[in-house]
This record gives sequence, C-alpha cells and structure tokens, in this order.
Amino acid sequence: MLLPKLLIFTVLAAALHAIPISTRIHEVEDEPNFNPFINLGAKTQLIEGDIAIPPGRIGLIDTTYRWKFPIPYILSDSLDLNAKGAIHQAFEMYRLKSCVDFKPYEGEKTFIKFEKIDGCWSYVGDLQNGQVLSLGPGCDHKAVIEHELLHALGFYHMQSRQDRDDYVKIWLDQVTEGMEHNFNKYDDSFVTDLNTPYDYESVMHYRPFAFNKDPNIPTITTNIPEFFNIIGQYLDFSEMDVVRLNRMYNCSSSLTLLDQCTFENINICGMIQSSTDDADWVHLKSSEDHTLSGQCRADEDKTWKIAHVPLQIGAKFRYAFQAVRGDPTSSTGGIFIDDISLTETLCPAAVWRIQNFSRILETADYNTVLNSPRFYSPEGYGFGVQVRPLSGYSDYTGEYTGLYFHLASGDNDIVMQWPAVNRQATIVVMDQDPDIKLRMSSARSLTTDMSTADGGKLIWDNPKNVGTFDPSCQCYRGDSMGWRTFIKHYDLRRRNYLKNDDLIIFVDFEDLTSLINSEVPVAPKHYEGESTYISFTKLDGCWSFVGDLKKGQNISIGDRCDTKAIVEHELLHALGFYHEQSRSDRDDYVQILWDQIIPGKEHNFKKYDDDFITDLNTPYDYESIMHYRPLSFNKHPDIPTITTTIPAFNNIIGQRLDFSALDLQRLNRMYECTAPLTLLDQCAFEQINICGMIQYDEDDADWVQTLSSTDLKDHTLGGQCRDAGYYMKFDTANKAEGHSALLESRILYPKRNQQCLEFFYKMSGDPGDQLIIWVRRDDGSGNVRKVSKVHTITGDGDQSWKIAHVTLNIEEKFRYFFQGIVGSNKTSGEIFIDDITLTETSCPNAVWRIQNFTNLLNTVPHSERVQSPRFYNSEGYAYGINVYPNGRKNSSEEYVGFTFHLLSDADSRWSKPSTFEEWDESCLCYKGPELGWGTFISHDQLRRRDFLKNDDLIITVNFDDLAHLLKSEVPIKPNLLSNPQPIEESYDRPKVRQPRAFSDPCQPNPCRNGGVCVVHQEKATCRCASGQAVVYTGDTCEKQHIDGGILGVLIGGAAGTMALTVAIIAVIYRQN
Repeated sequence: MLLPKLLIFTVLAAALHAIPISTRIHEVEDEPNFNPFINLGAKTQLIEGDIAIPPGRIGLIDTTYRWKFPIPYILSDSLDLNAKGAIHQAFEMYRLKSCVDFKPYEGEKTFIKFEKIDGCWSYVGDLQNGQVLSLGPGCDHKAVIEHELLHALGFYHMQSRQDRDDYVKIWLDQVTEGMEHNFNKYDDSFVTDLNTPYDYESVMHYRPFAFNKDPNIPTITTNIPEFFNIIGQYLDFSEMDVVRLNRMYNCSSSLTLLDQCTFENINICGMIQSSTDDADWVHLKSSEDHTLSGQCRADEDKTWKIAHVPLQIGAKFRYAFQAVRGDPTSSTGGIFIDDISLTETLCPAAVWRIQNFSRILETADYNTVLNSPRFYSPEGYGFGVQVRPLSGYSDYTGEYTGLYFHLASGDNDIVMQWPAVNRQATIVVMDQDPDIKLRMSSARSLTTDMSTADGGKLIWDNPKNVGTFDPSCQCYRGDSMGWRTFIKHYDLRRRNYLKNDDLIIFVDFEDLTSLINSEVPVAPKHYEGESTYISFTKLDGCWSFVGDLKKGQNISIGDRCDTKAIVEHELLHALGFYHEQSRSDRDDYVQILWDQIIPGKEHNFKKYDDDFITDLNTPYDYESIMHYRPLSFNKHPDIPTITTTIPAFNNIIGQRLDFSALDLQRLNRMYECTAPLTLLDQCAFEQINICGMIQYDEDDADWVQTLSSTDLKDHTLGGQCRDAGYYMKFDTANKAEGHSALLESRILYPKRNQQCLEFFYKMSGDPGDQLIIWVRRDDGSGNVRKVSKVHTITGDGDQSWKIAHVTLNIEEKFRYFFQGIVGSNKTSGEIFIDDITLTETSCPNAVWRIQNFTNLLNTVPHSERVQSPRFYNSEGYAYGINVYPNGRKNSSEEYVGFTFHLLSDADSRWSKPSTFEEWDESCLCYKGPELGWGTFISHDQLRRRDFLKNDDLIITVNFDDLAHLLKSEVPIKPNLLSNPQPIEESYDRPKVRQPRAFSDPCQPNPCRNGGVCVVHQEKATCRCASGQAVVYTGDTCEKQHIDGGILGVLIGGAAGTMALTVAIIAVIYRQN
C-alpha cells in the first residue's frame, strides 16, 4: 500500500509552483512551508523536534510537575519585539479558554524564561527550578507559542499517544536518518489522553511532512484520507486541546469570559425585559438564526441433552428452574431435569454431543472423519473439532479414537488477531458419571504458536488464507492438530463416556495472556469514622444544612421526600447552595407576593447580598432545581406567592425533574469539576473527528459520517438544522451477504466494573441485516486486542429510530465497536447509528418505547390507559407499566400518569397477583394492583424539552431488590454530633433559617488597577491586568511595570519629543 499513497503525494507536491509577484510586495516568511517544530539545526538536545530533555524526564501523568498559577515569566532581551507581543497574545488565549494565568517574575523559584535560542522548543512540565522556552527565528506566532506553552504545561504531541496507529501511519522509511526517535509513542502509564478522543485538529499534532527526507513524500498520513489536510494546523487551540487543558488543571471556568449567550435556552441567559419601554424582545425559534443557520422454545428432539449456564454471583443466592407451558394445543409432553452440578468454575466455551456413537464405531473405517459444527471462543475465534473414530493406531487394548483441534473461518475474522498464537485449546471427552467427583473425563491441551505446515504456511493463521473450504459449514477449516491416541475404545465402553450412546465433548480456546495481569476494583467510599460526613435520616420533612459543618450533619428525607430530584435539591444545599430566588438580583426576574404568604413564613423569601452568597457568574435560572414553585408557603390554595416577570416562565419555575444545565455549571464551578465521574464516552457525530472513532482497515466497507436530510433525519437534531445533524451510516444495498463494516471507539479507561452503552440505531431495507456490538480488552500484555461479542441486533423491518442499552462489565482498558453485517443481497438498505452514551452505571431492567405519543395525547380519553408489554427483572419477577396520557381518575388532564404493577407467571415463590387480582387477556396473566402517580409529568414539560423526540416516549424501568439496604446505618463516633441546628426549612413544617453561606472572599474586590479577583482554595487571588506594554504585579496588583523594550521606545520617544520641541523653539526664536 505504500507506493500508491506516496505516488499520490508526489504528484500533489509536483503541482506546487511559485508565481512571481510585484516587487513592491514583500513577504514576511521567506519559507512558506517552514515547520517551526522541527529544529533540525538546534544544538539543544531535543526529542520529538521541540521537546527539551531535562535531567530526568517527566511524564504527563505525574502531577508533581504541574504548575501553580499564576506562572511567573521572564521575557529575555534576546527576544524580537514581535515575539514579545505574540507571547502576550498567547497569554490572553489561555486566560480566555482556561484558568491558566501568567505574571511577571518576582524572584520565585519556578518560572518560565522566554529566550531566543536555536528554534522553537520547550521542556515538558514544571521543572521546579526555572526553565527556558525558546522562541527562535520564525517562532513569533501565537499558535506556535500556545503549542510550546502546552509542552511546558505538561503535554506531549498528539501523535505520541499509545493509540495513534489507529488514526495515523508513520512512514519511518521516509524519515530523515537519525530522526526516527521523534515519532516515538508513549505507554498510557506515562502519558494520558484525559479520556478524550484522538484529535486531528490539535495544535499539538505534527504536520504531514515533519522530518521528511524527500520534500515531496510525507512521513505521517491519516488513516482516513479526509484528515490529511487537517493535521498540523497552527491556527489556535482545538476544542479538544482546551478540554484536555481544563481537565488537567481542573479549570471549571474561564478567567476572562464573563458572559456568553446564543439564546438557545429558555432563560435567555438571564437577560431581562424592561418594564418601561414600548415592547419586548421575543425569544423565537428560526431556521435562519446565526448560531445554527437553519430464552428457549420446544424442539422435536426429545432425548436427554446437557446444558451449562454460567452464574456470576458474589453473595448468597438460590437458583431455580421455571418450566413454562407452550401452545396448549400442541404441547402434550413434559419437561425433565436430572444430574445437576453447580461448580465454581467456568463453563466450557463449546459442547458437542455426538449421538449413536457406538453405531458409528461399528461402521467406521480409517477414512471416516466427523467434523463438529463451528464454535466460537469468547474472543470470537471460529474453531472446530475433528473426530476420527478409527485413528489408525492400536495397541494391545485395541483401537483408539483420535481428536483434533482446528481453527475455522468465521464472522469475526476481520477483527481477530492473526496468527492466533498464545492461545490454549483444551478438548475434554466427558465421563457422564452422575457424581461429578467420580468422573474420569479424558482431557488434552495444546498451545498455539508460530508453527508452519508444508509450504511455510502458519498453522494458526486465518483459515481463509491457509485453510480448505468445507461446504458443510460454509467455512474454511485450517489444519488440525491433536492426538490419534486421545481415548481408547476400551475406555469408551468401560466407563460412562457413552451414556445414552452419546459422546459429549467440551472444548475451550482461551487466551493465556489474560493471566499476566489482573486488577482489583476499588470499593465505594462509605463512612469509616471521619469527623465530617452526611447522615441521611427520616426526620420531620425534607431539609438540609448548607455547606460542610465540619462535625457531621443530617439531611432529612422525611415523608414524601423520597424522589431523586428532592434528594438532589437537598444535597445541593449540603454542598453550599441556597435557593435560586435568594439571589440579590431576584427582583429583576420574579415578584414576591408578600400578602399571599402564610403569616410568619415571610423569612423563607429573604434574599441575600452578593457579599454573602455568589451566583458564580451565572444568569438567573428559572429551570433550576433550587427554585421555589409558584405556590410555595401560600395561604390561599389558588393564588401564588411567587410569579415570574416574564409570564411564560411561570410554568417552569419549581421543576422537580432533574438538575438544570446551570445547576450543573454552578456545581462544577464551585468544586472545580472538569469531567464527570461516570461518563466514559459520548458522541453525536457532529464533529469531523467523529469522537475519535476509527474505521477498520480489513473489513469490506466503511461507516460514513452523513449529514441529515429531509428524507433521512439524524436523531440528535431530527433534521431541523441546516449543515448540522450528522449520523453514521453503513450502506447495505447491493452488497453480498456477510459483507461488513466496523466502527471502533478510542481506548477507554474504566474506574468501575460495570458500564452501560446506550445508543440510537435505525435499520432500513429488508429484515436480516445485523448490528453487532463487540468489546476489545487488554489481553494482559498492555495491548487492547482481546475480542469478545457482547450483543447482536437483527433488523425487523421497523425503519424508525430505536434505543438500545448494552451491558458491559469491564475492569481494564478497552474499546467497544459496532459491526454492521449485510443479511442478504438486496437493492436497498442502510444501518444508522447516532447519539452514543457510555456510562459507568447499570443499564435499565426494561425499556418501553411508545411511538406516536402525540396522537395518544389527542385521542385517549381522561383516565384511560396504555399498557406495556410484560417485563422481567433480573430476579425473574414479571411486571408492567400503565401510562395514562391524559391523567388518571381524580387527577388533572394536563398531566401524564404512570403506574407500576406486578404480573403473574408460572412462579410460586411469592404471593402472586393471581391470588387477589383480575385476569388480563392482553397478557394472558393476572395483574396486581396499580401503584403510581397521576401527575408524573405535565404535558407542558413533555413538549418543552426532548421527551418526545421523533414523537417517541421512551420509558426506562428498574425493579431492584433493596433488601441489602434494610440495615444500612453504621455507628457514629461519639461526641461528633452535638445538637446542630438545621437551616433548611422542611417542605411540610418550615423552620426559621439561621443564615449561613460561603461568603465570597472577592467581595469587595481587593484587586487594583483593573485586576480580576479569583477564589482559589477559599482565598482571594488577584489576576493582574497586563498588556503588551504595561503589566501590574503584587498581591493586589498595586505595582506597575513597563516592558523593557517598550520603556526604551518611550524614553527614546520622550527624548525625541524634547529635542523636537527645542528645535521648534529655536526656529521661532530666530524668526523673531
């Protein structure tokens, strides 16, 4: 593949030529293709072109070498004046996009000195004794300085990532001799990607022709050709550059960004309408806006069979068998169980049952061969077993049966590691003695290696390449390896190997490298005697203290407080937040109707000055979960105590659904959170880098990033935006059966041992196409290449967007990937994927998708219901959901009601619904009583947010056993809790609040000369104003400094002005 690619680039380069320009126009850069990060002539010892090697190199992961802000700097006199200005430009970009700040050097131990030396280069991280950053000729560019400062801040080049080969190819034969070390990549124990995708657009990425020996041939190309022209941009930080920087340094907000609004949210960024003008600005939705422009069934075999069921349980348990009768008109037999064994071992990967084996032994000759069906290992390798009833070997006991193992081609070959070495194949002929302790099963194992057969072919290579086609399995079978003396005929007849004349063979094919390393999951943190903690208690209502009292404190979850949103609300109080309408500027947004408040409860509507509480530079939030409802503490049931200045928001305030966007922004700003703890990956495919996902080189086709159209709408935006709304598509039309395409995630690093992969998919065309979800794990050697299949979805003819949840239980680094497979040759068909979310949480027990829900809202009468299918939880209980589109009886028609009920099954472990409830023909089962909520969600809320995307209402249901939480209280160390007084009022019986809040150290502002006050570690820190000429320093920005170069200009200018003045006076004097 090298020659065609390089030929293309040679042709491209040959097409470049220079056009003479007017002699009156001069170019600043004499070398338009100059690469500032190569530094071939540098005397400084460098790696990767522009990284200086300190005494004892450091890595990105080592937090010891991260800077504390502001970073002191020195501008050397050797610098060009233009470079000094560019440095200040770069500083401002850092302040705008992060919390990274800089200050002039004032004798600190650690600093950065910008010097003009031999090229553009920097050390990585804070060396803690002062360091140089070189800006030589051609380096005086903002993006170049941003790049070098990112090195100084602890970042290596993008193509140094461990997973870089999935995204780019390094042509080492085209690299200048002696410079190959510049393309080293680093293990993820040395550098970290901070859980971000590979970024072609990064300002830290090499250009294609870096360190090339032939000026027309690149040294680095992108696996997706479209990105070739993107890598190596030196415009500015990419979006992912900023994300990584802010995650590394826990920046939750910008130093210099005070406000920003695109009017996409209902609160219009906290802007208000004047009450004294003639009209209002109207919040409109437009396609022409500037922002967006626009289980088993019975079979005919009634013989005894063997079954293996893996159980993965870490606590005491019971297992149970449930027999369910099928069609009463055709079911005339029974179900039988015998010889149960439960062992704490792995179940075999494959089981082959050969019936009538005695008859086979009687009729076989030396050419008789039995081939097993094709099996698959947990990784995904296809394999089989060959049995030779008469192997050709005999001894004094008689004949032997030989067994042999071979690989077989399969559906997964394109993602398997070939040759399949370091695997162990184990074949067991089962002794069917009912007492497992007495069994004498015959077992043999072999390990795959680099052995070759005749012609030099590797035995364990891809069977498609080295095997023979077998029509019986429509697959290629590789060479077999095994034992002609596997088992004697004598033993077969002597023991229980042929019970019921069945020969039962177990087969395993395991990757031995998985035994090299293992991880122990970290247990969650519970109370262990700490001096400060939260105790959730059922007291008198829903209330909390504000902030950490430093001695332990209660949160009361009383009657009717047991909803997620209320607990979120009270926890926000405990984390230091007051109610939204307590802000000092609340009167611009809401009106308090004091005469409608219950006498004595007026204190609950107190507002606080901004020297007592802070809004963290966020707008007023009508949607906040911390906002009162209109009818709070009201003495008349129909008259509100709080209304919004803009009437449209009256139905919004006081929502108890979940955090609002601004609730989350404030929380993350207060606690300097830059990334969630359980969100591993998320992708809507709107960016050109498709979230760092990669296409597989050895499959048949690619997934294509496709723009939404009128006919084919994406799931994210529903086709509502012009030039936005992308999804990934695999075209299955006019392709042979089995044709496939793979789309693979970047490497992910889980912290828990459970994950849930949620995504939306759509399959058009004839049924039969498949979408398979795989994971690729660490194989024990540090490489992510151990493959296993997780879930398969088969097209059913429904061409609408559907939701899928796939459970992953992975403890080591991994990738997930999608494989689309063509089911049949047809003229039309496509598979679509959009809106992927991977969280380290459990997946819901059940998902119910109700289509065309708007029609149900319009047609279903009040108190009428829509019933769900029957669902089962992990314990085996059957249950269902009822939805009342226009409310239950005795509840408002403006709400949707939801109820939960149990359903009967053939299970007698509990007092089932059939003992006390009615028969339901729709499920042919008994249904228990309904319990739920008549006002679960309002019609207004359904329409206002994305609850009805594509007019689908999606309901997730969990029915979990909470028995382990019945005894959850732990003893508290004595004398830690001494009569604390709650300050948050109960919703049922409000209390007088004793105000306490985090007062803002920045109020009043201690910083002078335009300095910005920032709270760092609960102390006020001044970020002093600086320009290209004047900078301010000191604890309160009280000291003024003028740049030396500028000062020289000013002194020279002053001297020149004085001389000119004297000359003018002299001329005037002479004239007089």
